[in-house]
Amino acid sequence: MPDPGDPPGAQAFTAWWGSSPPRSGVRSLHVVLRRAVDRVLAGVASVALRLLFRSIEIEGLENLPRHRPMVVVANHFNGFVDPVLLVRGLHRLPRFLAKATLWKVVVARPFLALAGIIPVHRPEDHDDATGNTSTFRTCHEVLAKGAVVALFPEGTTHDRPALDRVRTGAARIALGATAAGVEGLMVVPVGLVFDDKLALRSRAAVRVGAPIDLDGDIDTYVRPGGEVGEENRDAVRRLTADIDQRLRDVAPEYDSVRERAVFGRAADIALRTPEMRRGARVPLVEREELGQRLAGRPGPERDAVADATAHYQLDLDLAGLTDPDVVGHQRVRSLLGHAVAATILAVVLAPIALAGLAANIIPYWIVAFVGRRVEVPVTKGTVRLLTAIVVFPLSWIAWSLWAEWPSWAELVISFVLAPILGLVAVFMLEFVAQVWRSWRAWQSVRERRALLGPLREQRRALVALVDTQAR
Repeated sequence: MPDPGDPPGAQAFTAWWGSSPPRSGVRSLHVVLRRAVDRVLAGVASVALRLLFRSIEIEGLENLPRHRPMVVVANHFNGFVDPVLLVRGLHRLPRFLAKATLWKVVVARPFLALAGIIPVHRPEDHDDATGNTSTFRTCHEVLAKGAVVALFPEGTTHDRPALDRVRTGAARIALGATAAGVEGLMVVPVGLVFDDKLALRSRAAVRVGAPIDLDGDIDTYVRPGGEVGEENRDAVRRLTADIDQRLRDVAPEYDSVRERAVFGRAADIALRTPEMRRGARVPLVEREELGQRLAGRPGPERDAVADATAHYQLDLDLAGLTDPDVVGHQRVRSLLGHAVAATILAVVLAPIALAGLAANIIPYWIVAFVGRRVEVPVTKGTVRLLTAIVVFPLSWIAWSLWAEWPSWAELVISFVLAPILGLVAVFMLEFVAQVWRSWRAWQSVRERRALLGPLREQRRALVALVDTQAR
């Protein structure tokens, strides 16, 4: 049952969406509707992310248990982008917990209800925390059905490159659900990594960490004779500490933004090999893992890597070269082959790309313009994503109506094709641009060939130092 302390609009929704389906014949309609909404929202999230990010890497899917209830905990470094990326990584729509003050925004209530958001009352919002009784009960009901509850245990989003204090909510929900009879419950930590939160068409990664099996590990948190439940403060403290550690194992953890940049750069250099084709990037997950290992070394060893990386990067800049220029060897035959492929691709896909640009260029400019107006990094991603979710579908509708298709079926097909054509245009333009950059880089290397020898020696020393410190 909904709690009177729930925010406006949440009470009726909790009764319909969050609790058990009605006992009448509408039960099947309730389930079908909920699954359809989940799939639509997950599909919208996937399309939006494909437009905003060049690539999304997912690591550790084997740690996601199938057909078992889960409490998913993740770091919260990028506002509204985080839950959308989490949906993409989990391949399903969990029931998210969010601060109850969001329900005070009247315009947001339908979207919060549609996504099945569970309101949380926080003391810092001057809310009555006793209203969380309903929140926890709803979570227990969701978990009892074998579904997923997701939350960001830091309590708020931020721009720091490390976790804030992990709060006790996840542990209390998990222990309370176990006490309520939920079997097979897992607590799964997920790290969300962003290459560059400020750039459009950047990269992101989802790292799924080692899960906690509440059935098998309950004795680790509850002392002999102790009560299983959220009232057991000692058990809550122990489980929270374990959640904190496992989440830090997969989430970014640096002392500063500069430290993350330096050790990420060192990892990128060490992981790049001559076999990698020009334009290829070191996988973000691998770079993040190595970068965090370097950041975790003792002070003198960290300083040695940072100094060597800074000197090498400075010499690259002075020479007008990049690390791929130094490590790789681009053959003229390969360059010509890519140039021919880019030309053929441009000719063949030109009509499709032009149609994709026509349907998507205006909303893309709007998203870019709105994003530039926001100065706070953690808010920039939120504004971009929310703007994209609104303006892209509206643009596709306008484009389909403008085409004046003779039938509704053709109009619907036109609407569905609009984002696909847009993605084709983006990928074609990025491929052609990469071939052009490769050609310019080859010319630059030819002109500065005499500088490559010392830079390669310097690079070998840096890679050897990184390999030593990362062991």
